[in-house]
Amino acid sequence: MTDPRHSFFRESAIAHAYCHGKGLEIGGAAHNPFGLDALNVDMSDRLDTEFKLEEIRICGTALPVDVVAPGDDIPLPDGSQDFIVSSHVLEHFPDPVKALLEWDRLLKPGGIIFAIVPHKERTMDRDQPRTALSHLVDDFIAAAGGDFIGHYHYWITEDLLELVVWMIETLEMKWKIEAVADVDDKVGNGFTIVVRKLANRRADEGVEQLRQRAARGAKTVGTGPESAGWFERLELQKLPLIPHEVNEALPALKELIESLQEETTSAAVAIKAGELCFNLGIPRNAAHFFEKAALLSPGNGDALNNLGVISYQQGDHDRAREYFARAVGIDPANENARKNLAAVSAMAGR
Repeated sequence: MTDPRHSFFRESAIAHAYCHGKGLEIGGAAHNPFGLDALNVDMSDRLDTEFKLEEIRICGTALPVDVVAPGDDIPLPDGSQDFIVSSHVLEHFPDPVKALLEWDRLLKPGGIIFAIVPHKERTMDRDQPRTALSHLVDDFIAAAGGDFIGHYHYWITEDLLELVVWMIETLEMKWKIEAVADVDDKVGNGFTIVVRKLANRRADEGVEQLRQRAARGAKTVGTGPESAGWFERLELQKLPLIPHEVNEALPALKELIESLQEETTSAAVAIKAGELCFNLGIPRNAAHFFEKAALLSPGNGDALNNLGVISYQQGDHDRAREYFARAVGIDPANENARKNLAAVSAMAGR
């Protein structure tokens, strides 16, 4: 599988299904392309920032920055965009509500907010407590600030959906949730939420006015993600979890994966099954097959190398380095594993 120094994640079929026309990508990266007609918005256009240096190390290049601005304060006209797309960005905002309101301002009616957000159970944030809705509302009311560098919030799919529903119900956002995917179709360590803007807010519904409205309704906000009964009101079963074209292929894919789970008898077949799942954006299943291959053929370094690639792409570079080292230890001729071990070791030394 791919050398992490020159890896590019696949484009998102869900994004292509919903994001048409011209739009913005917030904090875009060359190794994580969307293939959309979008300007890249970032806080700096320098190539020596922490994020750009990591981007260059991963794929050898960096995505140019078209608009230099914080992602929650973008100097472009109201209603000027067809879509706003982001991947692994929203959790960096001290005040996600403010960011979502800014994206709403920039959209035309009918425009799309498309967000892939890390699922805390599938990333290095797995041990962090889930961010409650009350915390997010308090951050909005207090106009929380920060440096946008680290992760301020830790979500599973339902938590961010709860925030969107709160914004629709309490802030009276004119939104419709178009689609939800509990596993994103790019890397697989996040989830996807697609929101359509139905109409503009009233002229007197600026951010400060909405903060006041939120403060008036703050006493009704529960203290935990499961407290408000919102999930039942949303009736998620009526939402398309992924676009129809992809959804049609799921029964055949499920049947194939189940048959492979039952009938895998060799490391080669297990590795092929794992690569299939990896390429379809299902890393958890891929890891299952690679682990099975490692058990079936302890002297085959490919399975360990592939487990290292999955760990690397999920942000766990220490675990990735362990897998690559084990692969090289049992199979010194495995060129991919040697290159990957050298790459992650060099990153750790910087």
